Amino acid sequence: MIGRRVILGVGLFVVAAAIFWTVVLLVIDRSPPAPAAAIEVQAVEAPPAIDELDRDFAGVLFSPSAVEVAPTVEGRVATVAVKVGDVVEADAVLATLDDRMHKDQLAVAEAGRRAASAEAGRASVELVQARDRRDRRAGVVKVGDEAIAVVSAEEASDAKLTARAAGARAAAAGAAAGEQAARVRALKTALAETQLRAPFAGVVATVYVGPGSFVRPGMPAVRVVDTRALSVRFAVPEERASAVGAGQGLAVRLDERTLAARVTAVAPEVEPASRTVFIEGALDVDVDAAKIVALAGRVVRVEPGVTPGTSR
Repeated sequence: MIGRRVILGVGLFVVAAAIFWTVVLLVIDRSPPAPAAAIEVQAVEAPPAIDELDRDFAGVLFSPSAVEVAPTVEGRVATVAVKVGDVVEADAVLATLDDRMHKDQLAVAEAGRRAASAEAGRASVELVQARDRRDRRAGVVKVGDEAIAVVSAEEASDAKLTARAAGARAAAAGAAAGEQAARVRALKTALAETQLRAPFAGVVATVYVGPGSFVRPGMPAVRVVDTRALSVRFAVPEERASAVGAGQGLAVRLDERTLAARVTAVAPEVEPASRTVFIEGALDVDVDAAKIVALAGRVVRVEPGVTPGTSR
């Protein structure tokens, strides 16, 4: 009897617990959801249109032509005729090398050429004599209807062979004389190359050597900068490159001055690292030769499509 009561009590407890948790779950499902966390939204400005971008770009002035004059022969520098900043004319002597060895070699070659020329002359005379002797030996005398040789057939044959040998000697002597003449010309050229000359009118930018320096072929001795004009080089973003073309006007701003220029070259490809296109232009104004070296390398601002003095 007691066991049944215990079992009945436990059953009632389990049923009551089940009803309680069912009610709790129903209440939770009907409760309003928690508000979602607010998402912070930041306004992002759109990139400016191309027309609103900077209209001018950084550029650099440079000389369109600058040459490092170097010797073609080796030797020791004897004199340096210029210094940095000197204005020189085309073909002006910049420096000279010790030419004593070249002069000695030329003198020897000249003597050899004269000897070879004399030998060629002697061989030419011998050839004329041999041919004349051959012709005389080939003569005949008519006696009645019969032609009789002046000399024997053997002597006539010897005369022909002698003439051929004389011709060969004359040809060899002429070739030797030509070789000596060519050597003389080469040594004269080498002697002239001991004088380093300016390839064009310009300004001396750098002097690399001094008296006593030993130089070899290709070693820079003097740097000469062209003084005819200045050019400017700058880069534009690839999306702007199509708006710049050859012949277009440029406004080049240097300090307080604005100089006119014209586009002379546009690079055919985009520089991959910076995604820009390089452009070069020539300044329309003449620049004093003495200022070329000072201006070359100066940073400027370049505005394409504008001619100084006009508004935009």
